[in-house]
Amino acid sequence: MYLPKDFVLGEAVACGELIDQAYQQFDLKKKSLPWALQDNYTLEAEFFAIEQLPSAPLDVLHLMNGAKPLPFGFIASKDNNLYVVIRGTQTPLEWFDDASIRPVPFNPGWGNTTVGFLLIHRQIFPKILEFISANQGGAGQLFICGHSLGAALANLVAADLAFHQLIRKDATKVYTFSGPRVGDSIFATNFKEILGLSAWRVFNTEDLVPTLPFATLAMDPRTQLGLFESRIELLLKLILAQPGFIYQHVDEPVAVTYQRNTIPDNHNLTFLYKYLASEINRSAT
Repeated sequence: MYLPKDFVLGEAVACGELIDQAYQQFDLKKKSLPWALQDNYTLEAEFFAIEQLPSAPLDVLHLMNGAKPLPFGFIASKDNNLYVVIRGTQTPLEWFDDASIRPVPFNPGWGNTTVGFLLIHRQIFPKILEFISANQGGAGQLFICGHSLGAALANLVAADLAFHQLIRKDATKVYTFSGPRVGDSIFATNFKEILGLSAWRVFNTEDLVPTLPFATLAMDPRTQLGLFESRIELLLKLILAQPGFIYQHVDEPVAVTYQRNTIPDNHNLTFLYKYLASEINRSAT
């Protein structure tokens, strides 16, 4: 298993375990049951988002049938470090947000992200911004982590903190798991070259989600895909004809390979970080 320079297996596993706690946060609070952070972390703040249809205007918060805000994660502290932890997709409308890949501008000069990601980011980021601006100065390291949809949001959080000049490059790390492409080539260039963070994208090569959205849809299916007049070609023509759909991964890849036989299991967070944990145990023997 290839590990990039400065990638720390123990940190990645700890971040994966924290994201699992964000899933537990969602499950228990949705049922109006008590939830508490485990493993000697201190809960500093929670953030929430209301489900929205991606067709809604980005500057207006639309309540969907009186829906209450859903927990999307939390900020925790431990050993003088801070952790921004973001869960992945759990509801039908969140899946709809995942699939909404229409490009929209992020911050000025930062290129585009997808409308689905931005709808949720704009709801959770104010709480994160408020806490980090008030507390990061006294922290050791800042870890930003997320799984699936939360991986995309973790990238946007890091970029937005940088835009607000709140990123300490030497003390901030981003660990994402099973994440999709989050922005266009301009966004990726800014993230890699201007932001210049230690950022890693852990994924299973047999997982579908990290292949989405497609890197580019600028092709002619007849000439480049070898397709002819068929239902598949007509569908692809409809999709590929849309302009501006160009997306690029931003984190340095950390690839593992295993087959769990179903799309959900190949995408499952717990399987992924436990695979990493097994590498720690293997190297210790």
